Parts: sequence; C-alpha cells; structure tokens
Amino acid sequence: MWKGEVVGIFIAPEKTMSLVSQNEVLAVAGKGLEGDRYFKQVGTYSDRQSLTQEGVLEALTHRGGL
Repeated sequence: MWKGEVVGIFIAPEKTMSLVSQNEVLAVAGKGLEGDRYFKQVGTYSDRQSLTQEGVLEALTHRGGL
C-alpha cells in the first residue's frame, strides 16, 4: 500500500509572489487550493504534478494507495 505524508502546504497568491506557508487551506475539487494563483487562474503554471491536479489522486486510488 502506498503511503505518504503532507509535510507542508504552500500557496502563491500571485504569479510573482513567493510561496507562503499555510497551517491549513481549503481544497476545492476542480479549482485547487483556495487563495492560490492556480485557484484564481492567474499567473504561470508548472509542469510538475501536484496532488491537486486532475488525475493524480485518481491514479493513486487505482494503485491502492488511497
């Protein structure tokens, strides 16, 4: 079984802003993390996958990880 842990939550409210550490954040299906530039659909996007990207959690689920 796949295991993992969240070691930090970071958001960047705007494209040019540095990441800001959060103790908690609301994750909204199909939108991302509330307050983040991806949630607001502004700024640039990374090629790296994150847990909030479409298909990542689904792929982990199919592997028996969640």
